[in-house]
Amino acid sequence: MINFFAKKLNKKGFTLAELLIVVAIIAVLVAIAVPIFSGALEKARLGVHRNNARALKSMGVASILASKDFESHADGTTKWVITGKYNFKTEQFESMYINPTTGHNAGEYFCHATEQTVANMTQFGTGDDAIGKIGTNTAACYAAVITQQDLVPAANINLGS
Repeated sequence: MINFFAKKLNKKGFTLAELLIVVAIIAVLVAIAVPIFSGALEKARLGVHRNNARALKSMGVASILASKDFESHADGTTKWVITGKYNFKTEQFESMYINPTTGHNAGEYFCHATEQTVANMTQFGTGDDAIGKIGTNTAACYAAVITQQDLVPAANINLGS
């Protein structure tokens, strides 16, 4: 009888039920984690597009300030739309165009996977899900609207005490 119990205690391996429970637990964890990570990926892509659109705006402001071709109106209503194509392989803008605009509001940003007119691009804030799904492996096109207020910093600085 002692020999019978010794054989049971030396048993190695897992039963089928134990293996099925472990597989089920792993499947539940994967089912919870995959949507969270895919959502994080889209948010990261959206952040990349937002930063590129802001960089395009900064480059446009610098170009306007460096150029004497852009005349501003005394009433401060001049607006420009800056469009550019960003190449993710070379990590730089391939092209940039600056045009006067009347149909857009200051501070608007746009993005699209291919070169489009600003009217056909998706505006940030209205289609962020669509913008987040634009790939970041080839190129994307951006547009930003700037006004004279972007060109002239606020003069609220007190000098002296």
